[in-house]
Amino acid sequence: MKVAKRFWVTALAICLSAFCSVVAEASAAFTTIAYPDAVSTFVYGINPAGDIVGAYVDTAGRRHGFVLRNGEFSDFDWPGSTWTEGWGINPQGDIVGQYGWFENGFNTIHGFLLRDGILSPMDAPGQPNTMLVKISPTGAIVGCYHVGTPTGATILDSMYGFIWNAEGVASHPTNRSMDNGVNPAGDVVGIYFSPANGRVEWSYLIRDGAITWFQFPGSVVTQAWDISPNGTIVGFHRVDMTAPAVFHGFVMEDGVMTSFDVPGATETRAYGVNARGDVVGYYRDATGTHGFLLSPRKSK
Repeated sequence: MKVAKRFWVTALAICLSAFCSVVAEASAAFTTIAYPDAVSTFVYGINPAGDIVGAYVDTAGRRHGFVLRNGEFSDFDWPGSTWTEGWGINPQGDIVGQYGWFENGFNTIHGFLLRDGILSPMDAPGQPNTMLVKISPTGAIVGCYHVGTPTGATILDSMYGFIWNAEGVASHPTNRSMDNGVNPAGDVVGIYFSPANGRVEWSYLIRDGAITWFQFPGSVVTQAWDISPNGTIVGFHRVDMTAPAVFHGFVMEDGVMTSFDVPGATETRAYGVNARGDVVGYYRDATGTHGFLLSPRKSK
């Protein structure tokens, strides 16, 4: 199945502003990423070459997937979908993501693989909803599957994180889980929704079959979304339940967690990290929602 819509923008790629900050005792620069003429831009993944994937919202309110490669944007949509998002990209340029579909009175979510300009469906066998999040250099894919409501909400008791490799889909044994990041060694990070309050109070690392739980100190929400080949973990956290919700990005290296914010932002969420230590995600400020690239970072 070919990409539904594809074009290249040779004008502005990574938008204008750069900020300076200190993250994990290393100099760092924030660069805003904004899809041309979009209302909002969300960034979810980055590979070692610096190719970035995400989604943008157009003036009609429709969400489309995009890849930013060599300073040029290309967008894509699953044909007939209600929305499309790109979530992960590996060194070979393979992209995984999700799209919305309305069927049998239900709003459902399905996964896809975009390889060499061709879109292919990627759903967990026999499951009504599949969310693909990241893809490793070896082609291992992580995400979750679950049962949903007619409005598209997730029934958390039916949600299972999984890693999908050549042998098939291997489910995380704990429900209410979502596997979000995977590196070449097969380490997986993810999140767990508490049955007591529905919040993601804890995240986890699965390494060599063993699960380690972690939480940003003093936070009520900790969400891990990616892990680099070096073992660096990124995500975001929330320190209290005061409204409106305020999220801060975090980087975890050698067990040490450091919080960061895009300067001037009211919310910062980190979703991807590559082998160089570049971190991507999105932030909100008074002007709207924008993607960001945080680089360079200290690499080990």
